Amino acid sequence: MSLTSCGSRNPEVIVIEIVEAYKDWQPPMNARKAVTAVVSSVPDEYFIGLRRIIMTNATGLNRSRRRKKTKHRGQTRRSKEALGNYHQSWQGQPAYIEIFVDNIIAQCPRAMRMPPIRDALFSDVVFHEIGHHVHMTRAREFREREEVADDWALRIGRHYFRTMAWYLIPLVNLFGLKLFGRKINLYRSSRA
Repeated sequence: MSLTSCGSRNPEVIVIEIVEAYKDWQPPMNARKAVTAVVSSVPDEYFIGLRRIIMTNATGLNRSRRRKKTKHRGQTRRSKEALGNYHQSWQGQPAYIEIFVDNIIAQCPRAMRMPPIRDALFSDVVFHEIGHHVHMTRAREFREREEVADDWALRIGRHYFRTMAWYLIPLVNLFGLKLFGRKINLYRSSRA
């Protein structure tokens, strides 16, 4: 298990721990570097109340967690198929995000060799889970929670692409790639 703190321009305000906790598995590339790069681009205001991001593998979940089923967009799915989970604060414990690195890598294993593409794939999951956190803590909306998380992921993702990965914007728009749960145009403003 290893720790990294990031996501704060002022370390006295907010520190997000990035914890790697894999069971009988190691990622074929430096996944922590990708998550650290993505998290460092997010404004601090979205991290209030969030303590850590745990990077793990879905195959390492215990039996009860692998068999657990959740509702996702009206469908029942097994937890082991998820790319990430948001766990809200409960009984004095701060909120945290769990990222299943093996499932993210399985989406496009060859593209993980290129750091900009790797970071973009990880950003899709991380921003969606941060969107759940923002929805629970800052901006309660009475719509379907996955839609709200996708909207926040799109807003945070546009900021990320404009500041950190501006050189990928033409490629994403040219090929019509789907990021943050939908086909997007990164040239549009975030208020549209």
